[in-house]
Amino acid sequence: MNSTKIKNLEMKILVRILGLILFISFGNTRINAQQIAYSSPLLETHSYWNPATTAYGTKMSTDGFFRGQWLGFDGAPLTGLASFQYPFVDYNMSAGGVLLFDKTGPIRNMGIQLNYAYKLKMGRESQLSLGLSGSFTQFSINTANELYNDSGDIILSLADQSTFYPSVGAGVFYVSTLEEYRSSQFYCGLAFSQAIAGQVGLDSINIKRNNHINGVLGVKIYGNSSYVEPSIQLNYVAPQVIDGIFTLKYEMENTFWTGLSYSTVNDIGVQGGIILDRFGNRYAKLKLGVLANLLVSESISTFGPGVEFMVSYQYDLD
Repeated sequence: MNSTKIKNLEMKILVRILGLILFISFGNTRINAQQIAYSSPLLETHSYWNPATTAYGTKMSTDGFFRGQWLGFDGAPLTGLASFQYPFVDYNMSAGGVLLFDKTGPIRNMGIQLNYAYKLKMGRESQLSLGLSGSFTQFSINTANELYNDSGDIILSLADQSTFYPSVGAGVFYVSTLEEYRSSQFYCGLAFSQAIAGQVGLDSINIKRNNHINGVLGVKIYGNSSYVEPSIQLNYVAPQVIDGIFTLKYEMENTFWTGLSYSTVNDIGVQGGIILDRFGNRYAKLKLGVLANLLVSESISTFGPGVEFMVSYQYDLD
């Protein structure tokens, strides 16, 4: 296949992916609540939402992430992720695992997710990854210490109960080049979490697990030993929840990064971090980052700020 046909095929794939993302974005605008952890503009955490991003290049990585929302608000969401990603470079595939802890009020989720991605080389530098994930989660609820207005609410009968449920997800991820600091890099992805998931059955109620769709689109514009990265992330929860996160990030090669983000749920964030190159090995680096965010809507002005912490150790196997 010549280079012209390869480029035409790439463009067709990109147009279809982008069209599907846009359809999801504008198909519904009502706001409700999502059932899995709130997604972050920190791309190092995206293997949890999109298994196709698992070690999509040639770097093995171990990542830790903690997010606290609405600090000072009783029962505010707390989320923790720990992941390991390994690329099997000679076999065009990668695998990894994610440990999850997520607590909001009386509800707690703890589980493990296993990811697999197969990589299709497209031309000399671009790559399309196809990913699958399987997770097993413990869902717990304890309403014993909760305040309430309706004493007859059936939820209040769930004093201390828990159950396990499995789910399956899938995703695709395209990147125009894996070479850094040579030419601009375009990427986009689309993922379905809880694509197959049954109801969570407790003694008195059943809770349906809804399909979550996550899309990401961005470009890294390289300069002299640095890059600027505008991106957009879209989240849709069937049948009616949607929000978008717009991010602008600047990174100095192997030194530091900083960025700003805005969510359509009136959430403004600022992020930054340091990069320690050759950390323990000439092919390894350590990234330490933090993100602070603040809700600016008048209707939820009593909520406090949020904060995220991230640590990532990466080792290039190529």
